Amino acid sequence: MLDLRKKLFFFFSMAGCKRRCVYCDQNAITGSPAPDINEALELVGSLSSPVELCFFGGSFTCLPEHVQIQWLELVNSCPKGSTVRFSTHPQCITDKTISVISKYPVSVVELGVSSLDDNVLKLANRGYTCNEVLNVISLLFNNSFEVCAQMMIGLPGQTLNSSFHDLSLLDTVRKVRKMSLRIYPCLVLKGTYLEELFKAGEFIPLEIEQAAEQAGELIHSALLRGYEICRIGLQETKSLSRSVVAGPHHPALGEMAFSCALARKLYMDSKDGEWVIQRRYISQMTGHDKLGIKKLSSLSGLQIEDVMARLRIKD
Repeated sequence: MLDLRKKLFFFFSMAGCKRRCVYCDQNAITGSPAPDINEALELVGSLSSPVELCFFGGSFTCLPEHVQIQWLELVNSCPKGSTVRFSTHPQCITDKTISVISKYPVSVVELGVSSLDDNVLKLANRGYTCNEVLNVISLLFNNSFEVCAQMMIGLPGQTLNSSFHDLSLLDTVRKVRKMSLRIYPCLVLKGTYLEELFKAGEFIPLEIEQAAEQAGELIHSALLRGYEICRIGLQETKSLSRSVVAGPHHPALGEMAFSCALARKLYMDSKDGEWVIQRRYISQMTGHDKLGIKKLSSLSGLQIEDVMARLRIKD
């Protein structure tokens, strides 16, 4: 069922983070000051309908326990039916963590997975291994929490094949449980170690179209496997725009990725057409300089004009 609750976002930029990942600067991404609990209490006190409180930008369960509880208690000042969603680092989900968050209506735990390739994780300075992440996801599932895995593309040492393997590994712990994904491109941000690697010629980020195609392939595979897609790409902010040095930075990257995913689906349905598409999705094929059409042309080996001639639109 579609969740129509309003989402209230509180960004704890870098708060709780025990190490600095090579690509990360949450202050640059969000540009938001640290949230104030008193202002938050005043805000939720004026609400008239249920909300989902979202604690993002840092590693929520890495914060001191009393700080976690202070913010989790905020949901009790919200209208009945309100819930909590937060993002956190895999190393900060333990039995003790579970005992704390189990007392509150936590709708989703968003886990900063990034990758399940141990070499990629090491290069990114994430501080954990694939097996540790899978054990944490199992722990959350075994305690009835819904999980959203925050995955990345274009990290140092990462390939599309390793990203596909990530999905296979997630399958081993997800089984029939509901699970969602966020897919973020790796951007080179000012002041990060990745910027040093980029300037030294030791890291080459994905181009925008490359990122859209890789994300599209992952979307297509993930949807076939039964995953839900929460979001593709970072939320555009003025702070982010000012901070990007290189990489696939585009405000419509998500739309472009879904165009590539749709092209892949159409091709898998029929290698050489006719391709039937609902009218509401036609803009996904024709938008962004006909990216979806071009992708379908590349997959099928047909000329763009032939691809367009074999599309059948239905209402």
